[in-house]
Parts: sequence; C-alpha cells; structure tokens
Amino acid sequence: MRDMNAGLTIGFLALCLAPGALAASYQVDNFMTPATPVTYSASGLGTVFLGEVPGTLTSLNVVSDVNPSNAVTTTSYGGGALTLTSPSDGRAYAQVGYGAFGYSYSHIDTTPYHYFELSFARANEVLNINAVMYSATPTGPAIYYDGNGINVSPAPGGGPFNVFFAIPSPTGFNRSDVNGILFEIDVANNTLGSSWAIDNFALTTGVPEPAAWTIMLIGLGGLGGSARLSRRRIAARVAR
Repeated sequence: MRDMNAGLTIGFLALCLAPGALAASYQVDNFMTPATPVTYSASGLGTVFLGEVPGTLTSLNVVSDVNPSNAVTTTSYGGGALTLTSPSDGRAYAQVGYGAFGYSYSHIDTTPYHYFELSFARANEVLNINAVMYSATPTGPAIYYDGNGINVSPAPGGGPFNVFFAIPSPTGFNRSDVNGILFEIDVANNTLGSSWAIDNFALTTGVPEPAAWTIMLIGLGGLGGSARLSRRRIAARVAR
C-alpha cells in the first residue's frame, strides 16, 4: 500500500452539541443492521480482526490494550448503535471500515459534503477520533488516502453529543470517486476503563448555527502520537 502520510492530516477543533436538526448529509452507517446486535469480546494485546459484520459491507477491528491483566473488551454492533466497553484494567480501540475497507468496493461522490459527523449516545472519557477516505482513481499526484482527526471530550454528564470535523480536499485526491471510508476511535491519554456508544456516522454539508455549539481545543500534544499510531493501524488493516 502507498504511504498514507500525505493524506492523513490532523484537525484541532471538535464541534460538540446536543442532537438536533442538521444540514443535508450522507449517512454512512446508522448501525441498524443487523437488527439484533452482534456482540464480540476481545482480549489480549494487539488487534483482533473480527471480519465483516453480518448483513453489512462493514469490517470491524477491536483491540483490548491490556494493563495489567488479560482484560476483555466487549463490543456490540447493530440494533441502532456501536458500543464498546473496556474493564477497569483495559484500554480499548475500535476501527470500522466501509467500501474498500470492508472488502466490497463502492463509488461515492463526497464533494457536496464538508464534515465528518459522529453522533455519540454516550462517552465517559476523552477520545481520539480519526476518519480516512480512499480513492482508487487519484486525479493528480498519487494521493490515494485523505482524512482528518480530532481529540474530543464527552459532553457534560457523558452525552449525547455530536462531533464534526472537516473533510480536507488535497490536490490530487479524487473526492468525486471515493471507494472506501473508515473511522477509528481510541481513548486518549492511555485511559483505562473507557466506555462509549455511537448511533450514526455521516458526511454532512454543515453544522448548526454557532449559538448551538461549543468549540473545544483539547490535547494537541497527545493528538500527534495518536495520528502516528492510527496510520500504522490503518496501513496494517488495508494490507490484509
């Protein structure tokens, strides 16, 4: 696989707000399929590839970063949510891929959309979030990957809240023919005992009026390390 460094950039602002009426969007996943949630458990150090989620074009990776015992991370997918819970002595990471990242190619024109959006039902810790798009047909230089990342705190009380971060448009990346979209969520600051749930992943044209949201600038020092780790994880995932 080609180097992803040119395509993966880091964003600094997370826009967090209570759910409400939003701009036009392309829904990547509402986590309704399968109708009955499928639950996985993963333990040990390193990534566990769980294969394609039944009934979807989705691939799912979960890791339980164990410290100090053989902690088990529980992941539930379907029925309207993706939830992940790690025990008090474990750290968890999830990576979800669509289209090319899920082994089934698709063709999506993403040019009308300006933001990645993740809707959280809840979260108990600061999270590192990255999203990556892949195009097999670059328009200029060989830029096959493009993406962005943020570091975000949960809403007061744990949620719900929405997170928006910009979709960049580097020269050479063909946003009119995107063949794969992937997002990943990792806890920040090596936090133990993390728990979160998301119920929608979308591409959207805009965000609500400024009066409806709070801008938070968080953890820039730790974000660079997260991005480097993310590049390694995604490169390993795509190479499978």
